[in-house]
Amino acid sequence: MPKNQPSIVDVPTMNFIAVRGSGDPNEESGTYKAAIGLCMPLPLRLK
Repeated sequence: MPKNQPSIVDVPTMNFIAVRGSGDPNEESGTYKAAIGLCMPLPLRLK
């Protein structure tokens, strides 16, 4: 349950991988899908 009074919460630093750009994610041979496909194996390698 939420507390009645607001409080400050410390959140640890986190790293993220992002893809910038534009395009239709539903397009079969689009650049968006190609970029996502390149990023998917990265977290496994970085771990």
